[in-house]
Amino acid sequence: AKMPKMPELPKCQNEWSNTWFSIFLTTALGYLLSAGLHHGAGVHGPVPSGTSRYFSVDYGRVHLVALDLNVYYGDDPCGEPCKTAQLEWLKQDLAAANQNRGERPWVVAFSHFPLFCTGCQSAQYATYYESAEAEKSGNANKTAATAWGKSPAHLKKLHELGFKPPSNLTVGAGSDATIADFQPIFLQYGVDLYVAGHWHYYESLYPATEGPASCRTCAVPTQQDFNSPNVTVHVTSGNGGPPGKDSFTEDCPGPDCGSIPATRKQTTEFSYGRIIAHNTTHLTFQQFFNSNGSLFDSWTIYQSKHGPFSN
Repeated sequence: AKMPKMPELPKCQNEWSNTWFSIFLTTALGYLLSAGLHHGAGVHGPVPSGTSRYFSVDYGRVHLVALDLNVYYGDDPCGEPCKTAQLEWLKQDLAAANQNRGERPWVVAFSHFPLFCTGCQSAQYATYYESAEAEKSGNANKTAATAWGKSPAHLKKLHELGFKPPSNLTVGAGSDATIADFQPIFLQYGVDLYVAGHWHYYESLYPATEGPASCRTCAVPTQQDFNSPNVTVHVTSGNGGPPGKDSFTEDCPGPDCGSIPATRKQTTEFSYGRIIAHNTTHLTFQQFFNSNGSLFDSWTIYQSKHGPFSN
């Protein structure tokens, strides 16, 4: 079938191949990676959400699902109504996508925030996690987070959001809540890949499930390859060109200091990700360095049977 004409986008963000479908993402600054960047999709998607907070689009062999996790980290006053509405829409959207797996076998979900990652269990203020200061100083930088937590700007923000300082919502608690809400849905409907940014690094994980109650973000691998995974594969690619780099030791000492059990490969160098859906059975993720365009990492999911995962 002839590929439908795609919108013209900056080459650093998206590029289309005549041979196969491919998406180039500049990760943290990438097209479709955060709420509000694609306003029309909420109206025109396969299952219209009616909002630019979350939506879905069909591109080639891939059903793309954009999610909004801001509300889980205390930086969105919408609260529970937005959580409930998004989860109900997501179930409807994925159910419809599963009816169309013959034409679009791959389902890829993405959001600004990861579910599983090194540092996701941080005890820092969740509102700091979403702040401009975290962009510059690091998401789990204890010194910066402490200073920011005492700043007038932060106290004013907490007041505006209805919090009585200090807020007791931590990054770890926010991450745990996203896992509790989204991971069961991903597994129930067979989401193949979840791509996130926010952390200014690249971290590839083996197919994995959530960690123990003491660190649910410390994903535990179910296998050491990508051959017919029975769970969603997670990757964080958030260092496409932000103002500063994170490290993998910001949350030390801690349960996710340096890495988590499912960690496969890491780098803090500025880099961007590319997804290539070659055909019905093979989807490749590649990570390239910004400095010279060289390939840092590449891995391919082989999946012969798309749909709900059996657990």
